[in-house]
Amino acid sequence: MLRSLTQLSQFDPLQLIFYEELARELKERQIKTEVPSIATKIIDKRNIIVKDLYTFLKLEGRGTIHEVLLISDSPEFRVLIDLDNSIFDWSYKELLELSPYIDAITAVQTNGQYIFRLNSVSFISVFSLRISAKRVTFTKAYAKFDLCR
Repeated sequence: MLRSLTQLSQFDPLQLIFYEELARELKERQIKTEVPSIATKIIDKRNIIVKDLYTFLKLEGRGTIHEVLLISDSPEFRVLIDLDNSIFDWSYKELLELSPYIDAITAVQTNGQYIFRLNSVSFISVFSLRISAKRVTFTKAYAKFDLCR
């Protein structure tokens, strides 16, 4: 105990007052750390007829697209994606060409169906996916995503 009193006497009194004030202020603030809640959502629609411009997904905040799946009866459509204010506008033909080179994009044609799949895309502030077409039926429009609240 004598040693600790000796050590205390070596401190400048102003330093002791500073540390006491700092400790009091930190205790009053009680800094809170919030853990964001994550909600997983699924959208599963069938037989959507797109005649002009259709907004399939419009998300705000931070999140992850696990999967988007569009199956149509015609290749005559465009996909418009807003990823954190970067706009991507691709025709189905362009998606077919990009598909072998971009892991997040899959486009295939099989049995008269035109399939587009987007997976594993994270965003910080906004994500939207719109479909543009003169008249195309989407037999399936599916999305699974996480959104932080």
